[in-house]
Amino acid sequence: MIGRTVATIAELCFAWQCALLLFKLSAQTSSSVIGMIGLTVLPIVVAELACWFAVATLNNIGHAVEEVLWSAMVALIAVCLVIYWQHTAGAAPIWVPIGLIACAGTAALILMVDVPLYIARWRIAKRNGSRYLRIIDGLRHCVVRRRVTQAREDWRPEVLWMGLYFSAGVWLSLGIIFV
Repeated sequence: MIGRTVATIAELCFAWQCALLLFKLSAQTSSSVIGMIGLTVLPIVVAELACWFAVATLNNIGHAVEEVLWSAMVALIAVCLVIYWQHTAGAAPIWVPIGLIACAGTAALILMVDVPLYIARWRIAKRNGSRYLRIIDGLRHCVVRRRVTQAREDWRPEVLWMGLYFSAGVWLSLGIIFV
């Protein structure tokens, strides 16, 4: 419960940080398109709700929905970077192509690793006849039911995305500050 709460706050802050970046780029280029896309980044709250749904109910389809929404946000940011680049007459600062590479890598990771992982887990649970918790019961149960483990086998499917999330994602967020 505590870990998910902290992650939610961090992810909402990152989405807000991305929106602020897009608002700044919109102001620099007078591009209303970038500004509008900046507003579409803010509803990442829906992705966070999908994640909480998955955490509470143990239904991994919520995680898949969350990841698809995050990949959509990343794609929109990439569109804004391209628009910004067009306004710079090809003389964009180095952070623009770096940002585009980061967007492409993030979207690829999410769509080729994370989403299939969660869909596979959802299908396995469905095939096994798993019953999902009601949201309120799941939230109560979430406080006490989680088993802390350091077994490599338990974490193996998570290593790629978690490693990048807690390293590259943090560095990216710090880099946005300097943009």
